Amino acid sequence: MGENKEYISHFEEKGNINIAEEVIAALAAGAAVEADGVTGLAVSPGKEVTDIIGKRTVKGVKVQLEDEQLVIDVCVLAVLGKPLTDIGVCVQQKVIQAIESTTGFSVKAVNVHICGVMLNK
Repeated sequence: MGENKEYISHFEEKGNINIAEEVIAALAAGAAVEADGVTGLAVSPGKEVTDIIGKRTVKGVKVQLEDEQLVIDVCVLAVLGKPLTDIGVCVQQKVIQAIESTTGFSVKAVNVHICGVMLNK
């Protein structure tokens, strides 16, 4: 398959389905920014290290596979004045729904990191 890409695989009777981590991260990013109270994504901690070793990632999203389930970390910027826990729960729900309905993979956890707040314009 592609160079420097990591894939999440789903094994079927008639063959494997391989989806690039970047694709899953992009789905998670798109869902997260649609959540009420999110103004955008923040740079993931450790982004500079992944840039150096050549592993491409989607800004603000990290995808891992644990026990045949996905664990997704999302770093978001929130609207100042909205309850942050409500924003986090909304992000979790949107990301889980998007990933599970689009890929068929089970999501074990969505860890939401609110990395900053912005004024609502």
